[in-house]
Amino acid sequence: PGSSEREPIPAARPASAPKSGPWLGTMELERLLSADSRAENSKAEPDKVSLGEDPETPGRVEGYKVAPEPSGCCSWWPQRPERGRGLLLAAAAAAPIAGLLAAAAVLAARHERGAEDYRTATRRLPRDGLCNASLPLPPALEPRAWKLEAVFRQSCWQKRHPGQVFKEQSHRNWCWITYKEKCHTNLKAHWTWAITQDNAAAEGIVPVRAVAAFDPLERPEVCDQAYFGASPGWSPVQKSAALAWFNQNVKVYVLNLPSDVGRWNTISARLNQLRIPPTRVLGVDMRVPNALHDAKANGWVPQWYDFDKAQSIAYQPEQKIGPLKGTLGCASAHFKLQEQVLRDAAPLAVAFEDDSWPEDDFVERLWSLVTGELPGDWEVATLMSRCPYGRCVSKHLVRVQPDVNEPHWRCRAGVNWGMHGVLYRVAALPALQRRWRPAVFDAERPHCLDVDVALASISDQVGYYAVPATQDPGFLREMNEGSARYSINVDTISTAPPPTTTTTSTTLTSSTSTTGSTTSTTTLTTTTTSSSSTTSGSTTTTSTSSTVSTTTTTVLTTTTSPWWTSTAAAHAQPTTSTSPWWTSTAAAAAPAKSAAAGAPWTPPAR
Repeated sequence: PGSSEREPIPAARPASAPKSGPWLGTMELERLLSADSRAENSKAEPDKVSLGEDPETPGRVEGYKVAPEPSGCCSWWPQRPERGRGLLLAAAAAAPIAGLLAAAAVLAARHERGAEDYRTATRRLPRDGLCNASLPLPPALEPRAWKLEAVFRQSCWQKRHPGQVFKEQSHRNWCWITYKEKCHTNLKAHWTWAITQDNAAAEGIVPVRAVAAFDPLERPEVCDQAYFGASPGWSPVQKSAALAWFNQNVKVYVLNLPSDVGRWNTISARLNQLRIPPTRVLGVDMRVPNALHDAKANGWVPQWYDFDKAQSIAYQPEQKIGPLKGTLGCASAHFKLQEQVLRDAAPLAVAFEDDSWPEDDFVERLWSLVTGELPGDWEVATLMSRCPYGRCVSKHLVRVQPDVNEPHWRCRAGVNWGMHGVLYRVAALPALQRRWRPAVFDAERPHCLDVDVALASISDQVGYYAVPATQDPGFLREMNEGSARYSINVDTISTAPPPTTTTTSTTLTSSTSTTGSTTSTTTLTTTTTSSSSTTSGSTTTTSTSSTVSTTTTTVLTTTTSPWWTSTAAAHAQPTTSTSPWWTSTAAAAAPAKSAAAGAPWTPPAR
């Protein structure tokens, strides 16, 4: 409005109007000269017509300016002052209602805005052989959380914080945290979420499903079953078609550190066995001097990223992350690989981490997944997603969604783990990066530096699908090579800020009678050195024997490591607390506890 460059509004010509002369546009006439207003005009001024030329001024509609090429937003404004005041009063009365309706529309559509953006973009992408365009697009998913009564939340809190007062305002669901950790400690077990909750409930750490079931995957019967990962058996015709499609559309890359030659030899030999030529992309080791500077210079890490700030936040006890150099190198390497993918410009790209082992029928599985199950709006798919969260949309696919059980400051972390095998729709990759990179390199949220965590956190804004790792064997497996990311993090643990120490000296003198006629005096002097990262309760001294008959001086020196060097102690489940009442009903029916279930918690290598 107000621009003189707008195209002229199409003229509306009544049947009785002359052939020449400007007229109001159709939309303006429909809006302003409604049936009610015409009736009102005819009653108020019966001697004048509502449409047609003013007899005294040719080229004018009675009461209104003509706007063939409006130069302002109000060129249709009525000439009569009383009608202008009426319109103003009506607009003023409707403004509050319109504002409320607009706010409601914004709130209702907030979770769909990202989906509309990527779906609009993916409509323009090539589809032939790159998706199943005949499939209907899954609907935008509503945010979904595990809603529990306060009694359950309080019991789970007390299990994790024995002796502390329940804090409902913590904004975290500790039943869900414990539920997820049961999945984290059994990543290779191919457990469904139902089995995971049953096993956790058998230990008394989450509610039983009969009382408070929660399925992180909606419609679990569709894809959350181990046997869905079995090979269907491929005919010679299918194998030939799959290989031809793969060679035409897919290029394969492997992320591998320069020093890990053995890993490269193993996975490259496996891929060559499957007739898949791999391209090696060297990883990024942030222990190397100037590695971060070089990564920023090459564009793998944004120039504005403040690693020192992210690291300082990661050391905070509520974050429980610790050193980040390995995680930063992993993120840098994945974006480095994506730049290589864009340069090569194949229609599809598969990125393997070097501890992956593709199954014998990997080519056939991928061909079937892309051409049969992936809908037209997909941009990225992970081929082995651990602890998946979202909605099952087909036999082998989950439409990933953010885990709103976890707060934003934690990057919704803890679900959809795994970048061992990632499928990219290359034409969609630039748009995906524009949303993904800012999330990964958010220094305020160091949990997002894990690229899989960041991707899951924005899954409502991008076309992200995943194959659940529940399925056995699925597309690929993880070899027992250990995590390079985790190894580098542990190796750089000395970069943690040194704990401050305090020294206190206490002298206690007491008299203790050991017999009816003998009295002895014991003097105890204690010197304690403790880390600032521990509580004073962790540096207590034991009591002395009642039979001591001489003066004794004891010096105790205690040095406690920071919490991030003792993850087992920080995350171990308490074993002396009493099981809550809601676990008794599942004692008989619960599955047998696995051998790994009782092991202390350690950060999983992923």
